[in-house]
Amino acid sequence: MEQGENQVKNDEISAIRDEEILVAEELFNGKCFACTRKITRITPKTKKIKKSFKGFTFHHLEYYIGEPRRKFYPKGSQGTFPYKRDVLKIIKLHPNEFVLVCNIHHHTIEDILRIYQHHTDWVSNIMDVVKRTDTKEPKRRINNV
Repeated sequence: MEQGENQVKNDEISAIRDEEILVAEELFNGKCFACTRKITRITPKTKKIKKSFKGFTFHHLEYYIGEPRRKFYPKGSQGTFPYKRDVLKIIKLHPNEFVLVCNIHHHTIEDILRIYQHHTDWVSNIMDVVKRTDTKEPKRRINNV
């Protein structure tokens, strides 16, 4: 690959990253659906405002036939940016079919979804246990029976 070709590719990647930030801010307030994390941060060293899509993803709520899915693109960066370019077009047309989430919450959603698809009753049981669990501070038993 020639240097000029590399520059075009880098310019295209940079444009896709900028577009991700723009779409995230305009359609999703630049904030994770599940927590308060935002794509705009103040850098600890320089104390400057920095916008970065790193650590975020657009989560599909549903898929439609013929629309881009990551699994249909090559692995690695060779498929990542063409996929992002294509899916951003769909997000702009149908933002209600997506949510913006930080990677931590995206993994959580995907893990729960895998369980839910096979064992719908388990999710409510697991959530019940999560709500009942209190392991912050050990408690003293009143009776040692």
